[in-house]
Amino acid sequence: MQQSFLWQLYITGHTLLFGIPFLFFPNTVLPWFGYAPTTEPWIRLAGILFIVIGLTAYTVYRHRIREMLLPGINLRILVVALLVILGMRSDSVFLYILSGIVFIGVVGSAFCYYTED
Repeated sequence: MQQSFLWQLYITGHTLLFGIPFLFFPNTVLPWFGYAPTTEPWIRLAGILFIVIGLTAYTVYRHRIREMLLPGINLRILVVALLVILGMRSDSVFLYILSGIVFIGVVGSAFCYYTED
């Protein structure tokens, strides 16, 4: 299960990489996604959610919580699907890139989870 837990660090990295800017300076990164700057709270909430997912993944890594690996994989499959849908609706190439980054984590985590036992 060692590699399965190492994938949690990958997840921690990319979720914090996106969560921190969304929370603290969202109007700087929103144009990259094809959205206009906003003062609405949804983008900061998205940042908080990214950070929570990242910290949860780090906790799973740190405490070796095997029971959380499969639910995390399932949740990230949903996130990939939502990112692809948002990408199709907004024509944002960056959302496709983000969904690819998350998808790499899903594939790596799932492969290690099912081959290491």
